[in-house]
Amino acid sequence: MRDKAVLLKFLKNNADELRRAGGVFDVNETVRLMPYALCLMPKSDGRWLITVPMANKLPLARKVKFNKELIAAMHGMEFFGSGKTMEATFTGTRLEQVVAALTEITQLNALPSLRPLWERAGGNPAPKAVKTFADRPTSNDTKAKQGGKETADNGALFSRSADQKVTPISPDAVERTVGRIVKRLRLQGIPVNIVATEADLPTEIQPQAGKEGARGEVNAVHFGVSIYIVADRMESIAQVEEAVFNESAHFGGRFLFVKDFGKAYQNLWLKLGGAKSMKAMAKKAGFNMDAYFKTADDLLSKGLITSVQRASY
Repeated sequence: MRDKAVLLKFLKNNADELRRAGGVFDVNETVRLMPYALCLMPKSDGRWLITVPMANKLPLARKVKFNKELIAAMHGMEFFGSGKTMEATFTGTRLEQVVAALTEITQLNALPSLRPLWERAGGNPAPKAVKTFADRPTSNDTKAKQGGKETADNGALFSRSADQKVTPISPDAVERTVGRIVKRLRLQGIPVNIVATEADLPTEIQPQAGKEGARGEVNAVHFGVSIYIVADRMESIAQVEEAVFNESAHFGGRFLFVKDFGKAYQNLWLKLGGAKSMKAMAKKAGFNMDAYFKTADDLLSKGLITSVQRASY
């Protein structure tokens, strides 16, 4: 939501919808802008609200709470609160100034379900995807939870196989299976996208795939607040199910452990006996994880990841 004029129109025209959806927020949901209303009021009363965490551990929270331009845009209103969050309210007449100040600090996002309202306000359509299954993105508290094969804290986690030539099942079968698994596992909090080919994955992912030697081998990816399933790499219903389960586990691990993700996985890695034991367990279970071990070993030997990051690979 980079176009400030469209964003302002989107906010003004959809106050009640935004209130029900939780407003707009940065990619990690650290900061949230939304219409204000008392809990017993069915509609917004024209005021707006910005919420931030009480703790100052996150740089973005500090930037927002102590930003002089933002406070001035809210006509001098500062952040107050108790518990885990602080908030500042301001009148709708100050919305344009507040949006201008806030978007200088961070880019804002909204739920995928509000995309039609964004487009109606003049925003761009969603990036091309064969199918997306999602109701809303899930809370992320730090960049470390943005996905990542730990070569970069905000990178991508790939599910891959070394077999370059596959005989895929039909796109319809992939779509039906993903829809069924998302519903059964109640994954509505995670956007699960189906793309036709690896080339249709987000452009931000492509350099990392090349760096890790994964080009032509990517079956699925956890990146940012989304999961991507590559349809023409799916050879069976079971493989689709495995891909969704695997990427959801990556997402869940980062959501559960947040900044301690790497440490938690290293502890698990050590308890399982390290690389040697992991390879033996994979072989016993019938999993071909050679590509993962080879890539992790190569990245470690080149100094591109640490031993802690290698454990979470």
